[in-house]
Amino acid sequence: MKLTPGQKIWFYNTGWILWISGGAWWIFHRPGLSIPWLLAIHGAAAMIFLVVFGVLIPTHIKKGRAAGKNLASGHTLIAVTVGLAVTGYGLYYSGNETLRAWTSAAHSILGLGSPLLIAWHLFFRRKRRRFRRPGL
Repeated sequence: MKLTPGQKIWFYNTGWILWISGGAWWIFHRPGLSIPWLLAIHGAAAMIFLVVFGVLIPTHIKKGRAAGKNLASGHTLIAVTVGLAVTGYGLYYSGNETLRAWTSAAHSILGLGSPLLIAWHLFFRRKRRRFRRPGL
């Protein structure tokens, strides 16, 4: 169920580009200050990331679920990825400013916290492997 080297490269590189571009926008965006190129990078990386995530569904995710490994952290990552896609769509297309403010807050919290979830997923994979008894 390990990611292939190519999957790792695409997953982590697009993930970091998303996190850095989104975090930079979150830090530097202020009323009257437009940073459209940062959002363009973020949007392009999001489209690539969703393709990469789609590739992981029949490989990594399906096999991990069948093996019953890392289910809590894996399902949380799936939910956060779907949440980010839905809130990202909402930010792009929402015309209601109240809804947009809530969507923006949810997107920021999920996005900025996503590296912690990935670390959780990786930690428990390594922890389980390290403490596995022979024959199990």
